Amino acid sequence: MDNRRRSLLESRLRSKLLNKDSDIDISLVIDRTVRYFLNFTNLSEVPSEADILIYDMAIRMMTDDGVLEDDTKDVKQIKRGDTTITYADDSRSQSFFNDFYSRLIHFRTLNIPKEG
Repeated sequence: MDNRRRSLLESRLRSKLLNKDSDIDISLVIDRTVRYFLNFTNLSEVPSEADILIYDMAIRMMTDDGVLEDDTKDVKQIKRGDTTITYADDSRSQSFFNDFYSRLIHFRTLNIPKEG
């Protein structure tokens, strides 16, 4: 990820912080996110097409770390007439990996060992 793309990502993430005086190291969050992406996809460089995915993953990491407030509350139950819909309980039903797997898999390449 080149410096221009990285600084744009950093400024977007910094604007999401609730406490603007927070001493969170945005650079560390980006490093963790990029490393996770590269390890999973077996790529050596983050393609520009994955920038929004990196952003979403960094937001999720910051939310999981308690730096950002989670504004997506799981719906417990909806009842309209004789129809009832229950989505999830209070615990997180999916891990970080499961949440991003379907988007990460599009970038994954296989490392095939060379013979000889």
